[in-house]
Amino acid sequence: INDSIVIVGNSNRNSITPVNVVRGTAGAEIPVGVFPQAIVVSGDTAFVLNAELGPDFKPARPGTVTVLAGPTLQRIRTIDLAGHNPSAATIGRDGLLYILNAGSFGSASGSLSVVNRATLAEVRHDTGFGEFPGAIAATLDNRIWVAAFDYGVAVWDPGTRAFLRSPTNAVEPGGIAGASGIGVDAAGRVYTLKPDCRAPSTALRLGTNLVAELEIATGICPVAIAFTRLESR
Repeated sequence: INDSIVIVGNSNRNSITPVNVVRGTAGAEIPVGVFPQAIVVSGDTAFVLNAELGPDFKPARPGTVTVLAGPTLQRIRTIDLAGHNPSAATIGRDGLLYILNAGSFGSASGSLSVVNRATLAEVRHDTGFGEFPGAIAATLDNRIWVAAFDYGVAVWDPGTRAFLRSPTNAVEPGGIAGASGIGVDAAGRVYTLKPDCRAPSTALRLGTNLVAELEIATGICPVAIAFTRLESR
């Protein structure tokens, strides 16, 4: 959330912990919703996605978002979502927060919630995102890319609220109908992760024709990808 503080979600404790990575110390836990499983930060504000799971790890109710802000991470709002089991989120080029709801396993109930960061309220909810999607990213043209183990990568146009590539016609990176993670670099290029948990896997960079143009070796079972900018000295 700044140059020294990282926020860690404690799923089984329904809290987050600020960790000072410079000093190597942890601050006091801050209560959030039930089963926080993803955090998105913008400036000094953190959006904690609470899956609201029951003891059986199934959604007990629609998901929520706890909003924390300021240097002391004060809780300023809890946002109610229409979707179940929010698992990942990204901030679009339009400034809106796009939240991917995984839904219930086996029910193909994935959905997309859109939160206005100014009003701190859900403003849209769209269904049809298939079986248990798990990762989301936004490209420079504000297309929303969704990765799922079950089908690969779907592409959503927020302007028309329609799929450019639906879960039933998904992109299959490297010819594989599945992806365990997705990310976009500063140049707007899309990278996906091969869902292999038995051997070292790969990250694939997709070209403009949505065909893998670069393959990068990773460890076993990669599940997330992110980019950072290196400052020249």
